[in-house]
Amino acid sequence: MNLASLNAICPGCRSHFNGVPRRSFFGFQKLPCPHCDETVVYPLTGGYRTFYGVLLCFMVLGLVGSWAQGVAAMPNALAIAAIYALVRNERIRQRVARLEATSPDERVAVRSVVQSQGGES
Repeated sequence: MNLASLNAICPGCRSHFNGVPRRSFFGFQKLPCPHCDETVVYPLTGGYRTFYGVLLCFMVLGLVGSWAQGVAAMPNALAIAAIYALVRNERIRQRVARLEATSPDERVAVRSVVQSQGGES
């Protein structure tokens, strides 16, 4: 399934651009910034978040069921991967929210500093 074009903000140079992202191993949306070539990572889509949440719930239920039967059980790699993906997703969502909340005046100031340092032509 092809992903829709994404309006992205680069955290490195703060430029706005549109692009079609690719998926990372865990399902995060990645696209290269056309201005500074930094890889921009965007959060999981709703389907991936739901999948990881349901997977985590089943793993927790399995652990609780095992413990209730007196079996010593440990979380498996799928549960750890789901926790990792959900925690990383939340951090990326917070970063994107901070970037989008930046006022236009601050973006112009940051861009002028980057240009004065020779970072953007």
